[in-house]
Amino acid sequence: LELELQQSADIYQNFYSKIPESAIVKVKFDEHAEELAMKYLSANIPGITSIPVSKHVAVASTIKADIFISWDSKNTANLWIQIMYNSVNLLNKLPLLEIRYPRVLLGV
Repeated sequence: LELELQQSADIYQNFYSKIPESAIVKVKFDEHAEELAMKYLSANIPGITSIPVSKHVAVASTIKADIFISWDSKNTANLWIQIMYNSVNLLNKLPLLEIRYPRVLLGV
């Protein structure tokens, strides 16, 4: 994720740099997240064109994040696709995950 942030637009890098280190939680991709990522792929959710996308959402889901921020407004941050991710989550007894485009959170 940090590599992706370094390659993102300046507005996102600036936003991230203002988050206190104490508010950042670093997580790892574990076996539970890998199983969930494969379930997303098996569900043929549109927009999951690669394993990395499914892994990112799976990690956020398995750690029970409130919001997942995605730069991919066409696919990952799309409302209908979010519903499909959450249908897989609910079938696996995981809470709903809100997926938002960063501009929505930044108000720009």
